Amino acid sequence: TVEVNLKFPAAAFMSYFANNYTSIRQKEYSETGVDYKLVENVLGSGAFRLKEYQKDVSMEYVKNPDYWKEGLPYLDGMKYFIIRNGAASFAAYKAGQTMMSVSMVSVMPNSDAFQLATETEDRGTVYWDGPASVVQIHLHNHKEPFTNKLVKKAMLLATYRQPLIELLTKGRATLGYPLPPGFWFAPTNEEVAQMPGFRELNGEKHPDDLAEAKALMAEAGFPDGFKTQVLAPTTLDPKEVALIWSDQMRRSLNIEIEVDITESNVAVERRLSGDFLTYSHSDGLAVHDPDDMFTRSFITGSSHNRINRGDVPPRIGELHDLQTRELDRETRKALANEAAEIMLDDLPLIPLYWVERWMYLDNRIKNFNIHQSAYGQIYKWEHIWCDPACS
Repeated sequence: TVEVNLKFPAAAFMSYFANNYTSIRQKEYSETGVDYKLVENVLGSGAFRLKEYQKDVSMEYVKNPDYWKEGLPYLDGMKYFIIRNGAASFAAYKAGQTMMSVSMVSVMPNSDAFQLATETEDRGTVYWDGPASVVQIHLHNHKEPFTNKLVKKAMLLATYRQPLIELLTKGRATLGYPLPPGFWFAPTNEEVAQMPGFRELNGEKHPDDLAEAKALMAEAGFPDGFKTQVLAPTTLDPKEVALIWSDQMRRSLNIEIEVDITESNVAVERRLSGDFLTYSHSDGLAVHDPDDMFTRSFITGSSHNRINRGDVPPRIGELHDLQTRELDRETRKALANEAAEIMLDDLPLIPLYWVERWMYLDNRIKNFNIHQSAYGQIYKWEHIWCDPACS
């Protein structure tokens, strides 16, 4: 029996609590301030135990004979290979050197996953689900010209999402409204497609949006555009997004954007320290609930908006506090969508699209089920087995 004392009736609590990514730890151990990231501090109650770790190369695990779930895990062990290059990852899958993805988060973009599915269809499967993340352009609100609300609004209106979705996801994405279209708390993708900034006319970017964007740029003092930079990590699709989006800004608003493609770990450090002007990023979801939208992107200092502290309108914080305590779905939906409308009017970022993510599995691996979210995926691997044997 587990007893959890909450300070208020939190609407999203059970969604987070049921998430496989959420763990329960010993209170006394946690209060020591121990760093759980260090191997020597792992509690060791999981299905597998660490056998060997080679930094930046591999991790090997063996079955835990004392695992508390009787009869599990089914596998005797697992070996993880750390591959930071998309081409090398693709080659390892194709050659059968690796049998499965460890996560939806990959150095291979979605476009490569379609090719992988074709080239390995005789022995493997690429599974899809989502939306697992939202791809966005973060704007540094403390640096010029992004201190100017009109500039940000113009860039939002001029961004053309449909080609991004088609080119990079082959249709496995929905439009980048601040809430994921199609879920109970958000408008449908069809409804979003009629909104300014998201709409088309005869299969092209709507001319009214482009006209308004140009007018806003002129009002902001940039009728001839300006020069800036976008930082793009190598993981997932932000690199390709940065290249296409920067070209859109050049063609539509005469904004010249230098694309700075940087190794992912370095890019993340730069984002968190504020060493960027704009940043192309894929933000993962923990659960599909309004609370996750607020705590990841909406509220001041949220996990994906850390650098823009103090720049989010105060009403956003008020709406977060109201919706997180509200148990009526329709009321929560109204509160969440009010926040979304504020975000589109006074934004710290430009949402592009909500995308499905993928995982590859050798067909010998059984009892695997992909989850909508990378955080919700069952990473214990206690439940999978091979038939025929994987060796």
